[in-house]
Amino acid sequence: MKRGKNEEVENDSMKELVSEKLRGASKSIAGFLNDRVNRLSESHKRMSLLLFGFILGLICLAQIIRSVNAEAKMTTLTIEGITLPKDIHESTRKQKLQDVLRIKHLLDSLKETAVYDSLMIARPGLIDSVNLLIQHYQ
Repeated sequence: MKRGKNEEVENDSMKELVSEKLRGASKSIAGFLNDRVNRLSESHKRMSLLLFGFILGLICLAQIIRSVNAEAKMTTLTIEGITLPKDIHESTRKQKLQDVLRIKHLLDSLKETAVYDSLMIARPGLIDSVNLLIQHYQ
């Protein structure tokens, strides 16, 4: 479905309007925070910076320690087995098996024709795939 030029112009103008609103909001928030920080004395600014750096350093150190401890615990990689999804019901499996058996019967009925030969040339693994599907659904 193609959009009209008017719709594209409206979308572009809407994007510009939202962009301008976000830019204005971010400027007002930055101005508010800048005003609050400028009211602090130099000693308060230094203490805040040191406190922030100390807390950030503690967080980084905790992450490093956690990763080292987690690595020691996890020595092998385990892979869970593949299971069928919960939404596949037995009736669905039976229906799929019947469909595949019909395809197998159709292919068997074509064995004596030229169509079968050309089909086997075009798709050499078709019979094997059908047999594998039958085994899977049984």
